[in-house]
Amino acid sequence: MRFTIGRKLWLGYAFVISMILLIFVIALVFNYRNRETINDRERSDGFVRQITALRTNLLDAENSQRGFLITGDQIYLAPYGDAVERLRDDMATLNRLVATAAPGQAARMQTVNELMGAKLQQMAQLVTLRRATGFDAARDGLRDEDSIPLAVRLRGAIDQLATGERLYRTITDARFESEQALWRSGIWVTLGSIFVLGAAGAFFLQRTLTRRLRRLAQAAERFGQGKLDERVAVGGNDEISDLARSFNQMAEVKAVQRRALEARETQLRTIFTNAADGILTVDGEGLIKDVNPSAAIAFGRDANLMRGEKASRFFAEEEERLFQIVREQLADPGHRPRELTIKRPGGATVPVEMTMQRTLHDDKPVVICILRDITERKRVDQLKNEFVSTVSHELRTPLTSINGSLELVLGNVTGEVLPETRAMLTIAQNNSRRLVRLINDILDIEKIESGHVAFDFRQLSVADVARSAIDANRGYGERFTVGLELLGGDIDANIYGDSDRLQQVLANLLSNAIKFSPTGGTVQLALSRIGDAVQFQVRDQGTGIPPEFQGRIFDKFAQADASDSRQKGGTGLGLSIAKSIVERHGGTIGFTTSPAGTVFSFTLPELPAATAAPVAASVSANAGPRVLICEDDSDVANLLRMMLRQGGYEADIARTASQAKVMLNEHAYAAMTLDLILPDQDGISLIRELRAREAGSSLPIVVVSIEATERAAELNGELNGDVVGIVDWIQKPIDQTRLIESIRRATFTPDRTPRILHVEDDLDILRVTEVVLRDVAEMVSATSLAEAKSLLRRNRYDLILLDITLGDGSGLELLPLLHGTSGGAGGDTTPVIIFSADEMPRDISRAVSAALVKSHTSNEQLSRTIERMIERGGQIRTVHQAGTA
Repeated sequence: MRFTIGRKLWLGYAFVISMILLIFVIALVFNYRNRETINDRERSDGFVRQITALRTNLLDAENSQRGFLITGDQIYLAPYGDAVERLRDDMATLNRLVATAAPGQAARMQTVNELMGAKLQQMAQLVTLRRATGFDAARDGLRDEDSIPLAVRLRGAIDQLATGERLYRTITDARFESEQALWRSGIWVTLGSIFVLGAAGAFFLQRTLTRRLRRLAQAAERFGQGKLDERVAVGGNDEISDLARSFNQMAEVKAVQRRALEARETQLRTIFTNAADGILTVDGEGLIKDVNPSAAIAFGRDANLMRGEKASRFFAEEEERLFQIVREQLADPGHRPRELTIKRPGGATVPVEMTMQRTLHDDKPVVICILRDITERKRVDQLKNEFVSTVSHELRTPLTSINGSLELVLGNVTGEVLPETRAMLTIAQNNSRRLVRLINDILDIEKIESGHVAFDFRQLSVADVARSAIDANRGYGERFTVGLELLGGDIDANIYGDSDRLQQVLANLLSNAIKFSPTGGTVQLALSRIGDAVQFQVRDQGTGIPPEFQGRIFDKFAQADASDSRQKGGTGLGLSIAKSIVERHGGTIGFTTSPAGTVFSFTLPELPAATAAPVAASVSANAGPRVLICEDDSDVANLLRMMLRQGGYEADIARTASQAKVMLNEHAYAAMTLDLILPDQDGISLIRELRAREAGSSLPIVVVSIEATERAAELNGELNGDVVGIVDWIQKPIDQTRLIESIRRATFTPDRTPRILHVEDDLDILRVTEVVLRDVAEMVSATSLAEAKSLLRRNRYDLILLDITLGDGSGLELLPLLHGTSGGAGGDTTPVIIFSADEMPRDISRAVSAALVKSHTSNEQLSRTIERMIERGGQIRTVHQAGTA
């Protein structure tokens, strides 16, 4: 049988428990015997006390009898009678106790009973005789020879009874002491046995367990120090031996893993060294930890000299912008690569594309930067742009002439055309038109992708856009005998978009659906809402899209079947152009297909009803100042709106420059936040345009952009201080505190009615002050320190009128709470007037601009002081003044 540690421990537990039970039993028996002895002692003590009481009462009875016999006075009979009654009670008690008394006491008690009965009878006879015959007869009775010996014998019998009890008590005590010594010896022997056996068990465990565990622990420690070949051998057939085997197995696995890791590290080092792309590893402080040969070649420097240097030294971009790009890349792993410029010795620069990934090196975060030289790609892009320019001029012009000439000829301008000739000319015209469409599509997609297409974004009705597309393509459908149907045309929704470009998207989708639908079929254009977006769906009744083509359907020149394309017509660029246009509108496009037909759908953000309706009343009269957020990233826009709402502002969102222009024409905004990178217009050009527009000529603007810092430096002096002042340039990620303070500076209006918080526990002074200042400001009162703190946490005020002495504390406790609470023009601290009957402490009075005491100041002085403070509006100052109403 396997003698496991568990069994060993259970055996030890059983021994300990049995010893504890043994001690417990001994203690119970000892306690029981001790209780018996104590009870016996208590009975014996009671017996002795009763004998003593018997003696006393006997003496009382005899004395009272003699007094009566000698004097004949009846007064002695009452104590005599009481003593006799007590004697009878004592005898009854002794007779009851003698039943449990020591052996021989019962016989002695019988003698006492007989003698006591005779004694009581004799005493009663003498009392009767004294009453009947007088003193002489009673005296003779006392002298009778039996009277005295009876009393002596009774006392002797009582003494024998007491002596017997004391002797029994002595014997019992001696026996009890002997038993106690015996029990104590037994307990000590038991405890000694437990100690000896426990020590033996502990020694056994130390020999069999501890030594093996120590050996195992030492092996584990060496293993942790990196000695992966460490193994441990322990004897036995228990859990420790199992643990040792598991440790050895783990060590073997770790050794294999380490060999694999070393091989992997060698492989990665080989890849790192031989990679065609440049690779840098940069630590949290921006220092280069490692650089591969390709990166060193790209930078034109020695790799060893680059290690430990600031990475920003080797890039043409400013350090702050470079770090901002790094933060954005790391925050969004799916972020597209960014183009940067590296510096080479001698001033040469090389354009590169950089992607980044965060990882750990020696338990410290590092960033791996992969650099790809895009010099060749830039050159190719330049060639492509030149080609596009050439195509635009050299091909479009002659094709336009050819197509126009063919139209004139086919229109019989030059005379009647023979049918055979007309057929040939029609073929030529169709192919010239097809070539024009191909060139237009190529130019469009290149311009869209390069951002050179100007989108004219306006507020559009979704239903109107759809109806226009149906009307424009109805004739094309009639050529193929395919009908067009609009579903959901009653939708009441608006979007911001370029009408012509959206018509181009719908024309591509509808024409494709018409071409691939059977004769007599119907193509449906369905409109619907999905959340905060509007969806356009184009459904055909064709045979579906082949699976092998579905993954590249939006690629350039992608066609399912070249022969089918020649039959149906098309360039293979329509869907790619549609996808680019939809994405520039902030939407998405996709499709579903089956043998019964295909559905192409795209969604565009719906313009919220509050901004879609051209009604200036959309700004609530009770709301805070309204700010226009111009930001194309919906997450950032929503974040800005939440921040501004926390600061007490309402906000509308424009995702494009065109949308912002429309909203500025339709509504009055207190300020505007602007991202410089917009899909349809550069932010700086938008600012220049707003300068010349009435709706934006005096609009304060806070720039919130990734390029805020560098563009601010670039345009310093051109925009700041101009008609459209730039209140602040805030770099992303957004500092909420700075944003709110900038908006406050932008929206401060000194001619509005200021709000004053008057902290005063005297109601009369509150009323007087309110009357004095009713034409100056809106007064809000607080009668306690706690109420004032609550109001300051929830509201902002232009000035605080403060009494120092309040019922629940000093008004000076509010001063630290006023930093950063100004409701004025960009201040950090709300102005304060100390308005108190107390003189100002010296350390506070140094900071005051006026010191007035209540009893020395008139209402006019107080009013002038407050008006002067309000006129200072945006200044950040704490003025302590003691004034009076």
